[in-house]
Amino acid sequence: MLSGSAHLGRPCCLTSREAPRAFIPRQKREYGLSGKWGVGSESRRLRSKSAVVVRASKGFGSSPPREDKQSSSKDSVVVSEESGLANLPLQVAAGLQGTNVYLVGMMGSGKSSVGKKLAAALEYAFFDSDALVETATGATVDQVFAELGVDEFRKMETQVLKELHCYKDCIISTGGGSVLLTQNWSYMQQGIVVWLRGSPELLANRVEKDGIASRPLLADCKNHEEVVQKLDDIFQERLPYYRNADIEISLDTGEGKPGLSVDEVIKQILENLQMRMQEAIDEREDKKKFTIENSDSAKGKIQQPDTDAPFWKRIGELQSEE
Repeated sequence: MLSGSAHLGRPCCLTSREAPRAFIPRQKREYGLSGKWGVGSESRRLRSKSAVVVRASKGFGSSPPREDKQSSSKDSVVVSEESGLANLPLQVAAGLQGTNVYLVGMMGSGKSSVGKKLAAALEYAFFDSDALVETATGATVDQVFAELGVDEFRKMETQVLKELHCYKDCIISTGGGSVLLTQNWSYMQQGIVVWLRGSPELLANRVEKDGIASRPLLADCKNHEEVVQKLDDIFQERLPYYRNADIEISLDTGEGKPGLSVDEVIKQILENLQMRMQEAIDEREDKKKFTIENSDSAKGKIQQPDTDAPFWKRIGELQSEE
């Protein structure tokens, strides 16, 4: 039984054992960026073991979550030549210079699967907000929903985002409803928000394949049609919030098809990131190109002072002209 007072309150160190870079608070590291889409000349990559601090109350334990090894062959397949990515991940990572990327979207959109491989491609660390809540509480998400309620779960989720946004070099998979709270956006918009958008039909097929028992919001659905309708209702409620994302990736490939693969989604994310950063560079360059109207005609009217004359004499000439 979970206590009704359960919340993320006391420091508990959750360690990413294989994180390839140092997690140092933003205020303690220099940025080569100018805004989220700024691009520096080179990325500062500090490679060492490190820890992310999240808060957990007494009784949750201090065991760290076992994040997937970033260099595993299973995750690194996305950077192969066959994936059509070549050096794109390295180019994007250099441009991002540690800026966090947040994945948002409905259940079944593949945020966790995409996040793990995207993190491997960029040599970032990956964190799943749902997994961190489960580690903190010692219970599954559906148990937290059932015993503490959705509001308490949202508070925990917000605390996780509050802690993680202070660090760099993270890919963060968020809960489907995280977009509903303004406070969460205040953290996520300090990074880059990517929306994985799928139709209710596509998402229903995916969650039913995985099993809806672990989906608290679908607990009352008795058949496929009800699952689709429920997902559509949730989608319509969240749509205005999802539209605040910086990048939108459509998962649908046609009626009755399984949707984009994980590698295809990551390729689109990387291409969009590269395109947006290039647009930011072009925009800054355009701002440097300006002219002063009638500047040529004004040059002849400006009388250059006689710098060889004594200062007192120049003052006297100016006074006589007046």
